[in-house]
Amino acid sequence: MRDRPDRTAELSEINVPVLNVVGEKDAITPVEVMKAMGEKIAGSELAVILASGHMTNMEQATQVNTVIEHFLMGLAHRDR
Repeated sequence: MRDRPDRTAELSEINVPVLNVVGEKDAITPVEVMKAMGEKIAGSELAVILASGHMTNMEQATQVNTVIEHFLMGLAHRDR
């Protein structure tokens, strides 16, 4: 991954709903990095998963599923 080109500048081109999910103890992609990414994506949301590192969906599956469900339910209610 370190050899991939930086695409940060392209984040502002995203025009679909985005939920950024990050573990509060993620050392690979820290919360601050995800916040900065989210600031470049209009209307994006950030969910910080407690007691979790980089593998949030495996470490805290219930929390991850809950935030995804709430995000999707919010989208469903906006479309009505």
